[in-house]
Amino acid sequence: PENTMIDADIFAVLASGGHYVNVHTPATPSGELRGQILTDNFTLVAFPLSGEQEVPAVTTTATGSGYALVDGNDFSLELQVLTSGVADATAAHIHTGMAGENGPVLLALEQDESDVNRWMAPANAALTAEIFALLASGGHYVNVHTPANPGGELRGQIQ
Repeated sequence: PENTMIDADIFAVLASGGHYVNVHTPATPSGELRGQILTDNFTLVAFPLSGEQEVPAVTTTATGSGYALVDGNDFSLELQVLTSGVADATAAHIHTGMAGENGPVLLALEQDESDVNRWMAPANAALTAEIFALLASGGHYVNVHTPANPGGELRGQIQ
């Protein structure tokens, strides 16, 4: 509303990417649309995960979606992946590699203790400027491993 004021503490949260706009509808009262409020120093990338992106491709009905948020000031990383159809996943990682290439593990993701379909970067995860540059050019992907596909059942190129 007009003349709304915020204090320094609320501004600090806002400037660090800690606020979002949420649009509620009768069909989705908890929020149908969400937009994170970010300052120019943040880079946000959303990406899908599928078996088709695996190298070689994997036939699966499992799917996923993820996002990566990097603060350009200190290269801190927030990354989350939500999956469906891979409740038996044994691990998930960020790997180094361009689309169509397999590569080494950059960072192991942690599985949410209360939701086996949610994986995230460890708290206080950070990149270097060089790793961020490669990430920004599409040089990393998330891979979700299962017993049926230990090399990866779902892959999502972060680009």
